[in-house]
Amino acid sequence: EKVVLDVGCGEGYCARKVVELGAAKVVGSDISQEMIHGARQTSEGGDRFQYYASPVGSLLECLKEHMGIDRPKGAFDVAMAVFLFNYLTAFDMEDAIIQIYQALKPGGTFVFSVPHPSMIFCHDSDAVFHLDSKGKGYYSSRNQMILGQISTIDGKKLNIMSVHKTMGDYIQLGFRLWIFKKRV
Repeated sequence: EKVVLDVGCGEGYCARKVVELGAAKVVGSDISQEMIHGARQTSEGGDRFQYYASPVGSLLECLKEHMGIDRPKGAFDVAMAVFLFNYLTAFDMEDAIIQIYQALKPGGTFVFSVPHPSMIFCHDSDAVFHLDSKGKGYYSSRNQMILGQISTIDGKKLNIMSVHKTMGDYIQLGFRLWIFKKRV
């Protein structure tokens, strides 16, 4: 019976997936009121989903204010942030991580996903994901917004942006890297 915090939940896709996988409840936040509206429209399950609009920098304050969670510190078993940090500077990412950590119960799990920092070197416009980063340097582009595109499952191209961070930006925050290898 895990309670999950979905930070930067967008239209609720990942929230719906973790409920399908057995989460008891998901609380989702996103800066976009339009995305929150979409999440509410597509998430069926009554009390298992709660969504609110909030900037990530006000995560704990808004959990208390909008969700009625009197003590947001230590309220969640799991927190996730899927493609959130590519919209934040390294400083804002660190602030978000501190608040997410505080929202977790002791021993809680935090899972996040970001484009690999080496994606700055992917210039093939036919790739599923690419950034318009020709001439940009790995270190000199740190905290710079880089535009690009991602393809949806049905092949539609969507414009995106990513604030570039180095692998060191993630490691210095204390994250452990797990490398998954496909079994042959």
